[in-house]
Amino acid sequence: MPREFYLLLHLVGVFLMLGGVFGALIYGKLKPGGQKSAERKILMAAHGIGLLAVFVAGFGLIARLGVGFPTWVLIKILIWLGLGYIISPAVKGKFNHNVIFVITLLLAATAAFFGIYKPF
Repeated sequence: MPREFYLLLHLVGVFLMLGGVFGALIYGKLKPGGQKSAERKILMAAHGIGLLAVFVAGFGLIARLGVGFPTWVLIKILIWLGLGYIISPAVKGKFNHNVIFVITLLLAATAAFFGIYKPF
């Protein structure tokens, strides 16, 4: 597949993943305790599908670049794991939503930095 396909899939996955997290923050604020509902299922599904798309497309892009696994790729995998976890406290409303919001933005910005500049 062409590089542009993987890049588009990667970006769509990022939008779904972050949309799921930010939606979960709102949901957790409105319904603390993480009661199960149709809205929660949609948010969790969007987040999970986004994570899968980011993972598959990210490895497709790495294969297209032919760089192996430099340090910036490993850092992005750790960030991916962090973004995968962060929806749990967000949807349950157990932590300060402002802190989760800032952490999510910082993780996403850091991942973008490493993806664009590939410093090491």
